[in-house]
Amino acid sequence: MRHLPLATICLVILTTVVVFSVLHSAKNVFAPIISALLLGVILTPVSDLWDRFRLPPRVVGLSVRLSGVAGDFNAAGRHRTICVANDCPRARHLGRAARHD
Repeated sequence: MRHLPLATICLVILTTVVVFSVLHSAKNVFAPIISALLLGVILTPVSDLWDRFRLPPRVVGLSVRLSGVAGDFNAAGRHRTICVANDCPRARHLGRAARHD
């Protein structure tokens, strides 16, 4: 087995640390880009389906906007439920008991 020089190992470790620190500091830039790429990959089959049914772009855009609004209402409803549950004395007691275990 061939052994690598210490300088090569140190360079690889240093490069890895620098790459991760740059990615961490630039996460506000890279996160939307990665999210857009993933969303594009996920929605490609849906887009192909819309093209196959020859739906006009306005109908597709309206359906996407309405589904986003529905998702916002759902998330807001869940948040309200959690806030109400946290105001309940029994919920607070259960939460404290879970934290102490």
